[in-house]
Amino acid sequence: MEHVSGDKLQELPDAAGDRPRSTRNLQFNLEQSAIYGGVSGARLGVEQFEVADGLTIRQTFAHVMCPYIMAFAPPDSPSKPHPGPWRPVSGGVGFDVCIEVALGEGASPAGFDRVNTIWWTLSLMRLVTDLPLVLPVLSDTRFAEAAHSVHEPRLWPVEVSRPRLGLRVSDDTIGGEHLAIVAALLAPGSALMDIDHFNRAYQTWDQAPFAHSTGAAMVMIWAALETMFRPGPNNLTKRLSKAIATHLEKPGTTREALQQKVAALYELRGSSVHDSQEATGVALADSASLARRAFMVCMSEGAVPDCEALLQRWSAEHTQNR
Repeated sequence: MEHVSGDKLQELPDAAGDRPRSTRNLQFNLEQSAIYGGVSGARLGVEQFEVADGLTIRQTFAHVMCPYIMAFAPPDSPSKPHPGPWRPVSGGVGFDVCIEVALGEGASPAGFDRVNTIWWTLSLMRLVTDLPLVLPVLSDTRFAEAAHSVHEPRLWPVEVSRPRLGLRVSDDTIGGEHLAIVAALLAPGSALMDIDHFNRAYQTWDQAPFAHSTGAAMVMIWAALETMFRPGPNNLTKRLSKAIATHLEKPGTTREALQQKVAALYELRGSSVHDSQEATGVALADSASLARRAFMVCMSEGAVPDCEALLQRWSAEHTQNR
């Protein structure tokens, strides 16, 4: 996102009587000023939760809308507006923002720049809850205070497309236990994002719900897993499935059953690539669940997978090799 600055906030006396009148912009420095991310797609089960020093997730409500307006004649010159009449038309985009991710002035708890700190927090909420959350806008003003602020609130669009994939549940409440996991993963996960291949893998996984089709989402999820585990070009299905199973499960029949399941899912991923087949809902959900678990284990352990070490563990611990 481009660097943003604004005019200095001044309370100018109203000509009718010494009341402050609203100024157009708040003085805003993206590197220092407080910033607020609006999250749509769920609600909080707690009033607020402090994730880290200066980083808070809280309840709020705002309906952010972008209506369509039509003009019916070209402007006289590029610098002029379209002449009237203008007319609002149906359609447009709207989001119910029920969660606010607030980053306080000067706070930098995750090692990212401030915009990416908001994104990182939201992405961990997606990872932990498996809900189709979206961050439609960032704001220079708390959403609860925007209606009566003395300045004109300023919004920056971030994710204006809705996730096409994701769990649909009757209870979309994010509880305190979810937020506690977000807080626990914030720092170790952000440290892993300094590792190039993990960063690419995680961002690929994070964008999979926005893919244009289930087949494309399936490919993105498995591309993320391949990038994270780096199994090499040979015997790809066997190596990747054994590494993932060893990464996720302790030795025993559960691990071995998971290896077979991972191999079968990876073959379905191949059908999405080579035969242009759409992934089924079950296969896609199972693949997404594997990726979520794999990323959470990495962040909990503070380490990226070592494929060769995992394969050596598989060989040593596999029941048929004992």
